[in-house]
Amino acid sequence: MYNGFMGEVETPKKSKPNIFKKEIKLGWFFKFLLISGSIFSIVLLGGIIWVNISNNRNESLKLQKEINELKYGSGKLQTSPSQVQQQVVQPSPVIVQDNNPIIDCKSDKCGTKRVTQSECALATCCQIGGDWVWSVNETECRKAQSIVAENNRKAEEAKREENIRNYEAEVSMQNAEAKTDCYKSAGDSYESCSDICDDYSTNLNFIIECRDECMVRYENAKDSCDNFYDL
Repeated sequence: MYNGFMGEVETPKKSKPNIFKKEIKLGWFFKFLLISGSIFSIVLLGGIIWVNISNNRNESLKLQKEINELKYGSGKLQTSPSQVQQQVVQPSPVIVQDNNPIIDCKSDKCGTKRVTQSECALATCCQIGGDWVWSVNETECRKAQSIVAENNRKAEEAKREENIRNYEAEVSMQNAEAKTDCYKSAGDSYESCSDICDDYSTNLNFIIECRDECMVRYENAKDSCDNFYDL
């Protein structure tokens, strides 16, 4: 550049870059980013908190509704404790009538037992042998009586047969003894008859014929013993 005052040509001076201005601009840019990030974080955190609060509130309302439905039926959700207290209705007690209650089933001979009313209506006091016992119905009573009667009949028949066997054994023993005595008596009669033959005559032929007659009588007596005592 020409300087008219000095008569010299001035060389234009180069301007130095302003480093401080660049640093200030970068500082403001980073501050902007930091502030924007903080605001975004705060907004995001607030949104998350609001969603959690909304969810918790919805869950609480849903749980309260379920509790009210369980306690008071399917009515509307009560919004305040005072309203809930005012609208609570005590349910009337339901009386269930038992059509088949347990009762005392009584009998003069069988006593008392606890059964249902329908069982008592069918039950009967049953005589079995010399005892009186409860039976579920008359059919079972008759069946039990038939069984006991059949068993008693068989027992009596067996006892009768045993008595007959014992009697026959006793009679057989007595007959055996009597038959032995009868044989002995027949033998004694034969001996007496033979002695008479010997004493009556000395004729040998007579004595032989006489003894033969005694033997015939002896055999007849033995047959009589057999016929009488072998019954």
